[in-house]
Amino acid sequence: MKKKLILLFLLVLSLFTFASCNNNSANNSGSAEASTSASAPAASASSSAIASSSTILHEEPWRQGKTIIGNPIVVNLTDAELTSLEATKESGLDKVTNETDYEGFESIYEELTTLYYKVSEAMTKYELDYYMYGKAEDLTKKDDLNDVRVDLVNWFNEVEHLAFNNSFKARMYEGMTDEEILEQIGEDYDDEFFDLSKELSRIKSDADNLSSNDKQYATKIENIFTEYNRVSTAYAQKLGYTNY
Repeated sequence: MKKKLILLFLLVLSLFTFASCNNNSANNSGSAEASTSASAPAASASSSAIASSSTILHEEPWRQGKTIIGNPIVVNLTDAELTSLEATKESGLDKVTNETDYEGFESIYEELTTLYYKVSEAMTKYELDYYMYGKAEDLTKKDDLNDVRVDLVNWFNEVEHLAFNNSFKARMYEGMTDEEILEQIGEDYDDEFFDLSKELSRIKSDADNLSSNDKQYATKIENIFTEYNRVSTAYAQKLGYTNY
């Protein structure tokens, strides 16, 4: 009898504990919701409507030229910057080759560094637009800018190594050891290396533009692959590898 009373007492205690936990959980849940509501601004009716539509949520930002999180993809590159690019590069190369007007060279170096990032940003914009909307002209713009980007990389490669081997070194690489400088500027690649880089980009574009509905699709894609294999192997060899 005593044993039964103990078991009954434990059962009642368990039920009481369970009921108390549920009640506390409900109260805590309400407190959390109240806290969140108080700290966050109320969503407008229009925001709620947009959030309820997955189509608008995922596609509308792109129609506005924005990323999926709403940040605009802005192309700051101007035609004037591209038109004057060759003359600017030539001027900078002349200054470092003849070891004259370091301040002028430094200004050009900074200007072309900024331009490099503008070109890269514009390339990203046009490539995204191509894959979103399928317009061939966007891919063409991206490819043309890739040529500009590679030419800029080639220019940086040339002037940095020229400066490393002349009187500009002390000012351009002030406080750095030769080992640190070479680690920063990398190998002194020739023009052929950068030409191969451009060619690889062109081959990729040819593959992107190829339609599977083309009657000669199989032949063309095989030719593209063969060409890609040849160019990428040459490119890898420039980097010191046997093949890509």
